Amino acid sequence: MFLDADTWVEEKGMERIVRYVEDNQVFLTVHPYHVMESFAEKFSDLFHSVVYASSGITSIGRKRFGIQGGFGPCVALPRSMYDSMGGHEVIKGEVTEHFEFLRKAKASGYPVEAFSGKGVLSMRMYQADIKEVAAGWSKSFASGAVSASPWTTVINVVWISSVLSFVTRMKRLGLVSLFGYGVLSAWLYRFWKDIGNFSKRDAMIFPVHFLFFITLFGYSAVRTFLFRQSTWKGRVIS
Repeated sequence: MFLDADTWVEEKGMERIVRYVEDNQVFLTVHPYHVMESFAEKFSDLFHSVVYASSGITSIGRKRFGIQGGFGPCVALPRSMYDSMGGHEVIKGEVTEHFEFLRKAKASGYPVEAFSGKGVLSMRMYQADIKEVAAGWSKSFASGAVSASPWTTVINVVWISSVLSFVTRMKRLGLVSLFGYGVLSAWLYRFWKDIGNFSKRDAMIFPVHFLFFITLFGYSAVRTFLFRQSTWKGRVIS
């Protein structure tokens, strides 16, 4: 098992992960439950949503497309599988090692799985300010955009565009838009509360979070595809 330094295992979490991997002989990645203490950190909600949808672990995605991606903070696999794939030597130098490792596992015919870590594994990301949050997710977009499957990309574009379309048309929709706004906020809260300690307030002000996401998405797209670079902890990734 390989864990990021900013993660911690909840009570009996290690036992549950190891038992699942050994019983099913799978390549497993786990998305840690995101513990946040500042308002700036809450702007991670939409990025997590895209990561979840892209990985294929949502109920619809898992059924229709299967697991399409994985999560870097926690990778667990049987030692025999690790050795047969050549270990970390075969992915040395990759920015997103877990994606390359997962691809190699799938190409080798091994089963792959991915799950939410709520109650099993937790993490704290970007503990500084909004600038660090933006830099961190910008790096993740840069490395993950080209690795997402076409179908999951379409799914993300459709649901995000639908929400934005609703928000921009609220004035024309009149009072019915208030009902729609409430339903949408409730849906987002139900989704986000399983990803991290997001509050109902975060869901209620979701247009602000969408604005941050779209702004950073556009900035990252320009840097990644036009200038072929992104920045992570002061290091330029080309």
